[in-house]
Amino acid sequence: MALELYGPKDLQAMATLFHLLLTALGRFERWFDGRFGWFFTNGMKEHHQQGRASFRA
Repeated sequence: MALELYGPKDLQAMATLFHLLLTALGRFERWFDGRFGWFFTNGMKEHHQQGRASFRA
């Protein structure tokens, strides 16, 4: 059904766009991990200290 709605040029353009999108997302992922990955791996870890009550606002 989808092949009937779009011509070969449209499908090629969508495939190219999809490839470029995945490439850009891969680049963004490497950039983000290089700058902020520590926050999501180490910065978000809970550090429980004995004898200290949890703080609630």
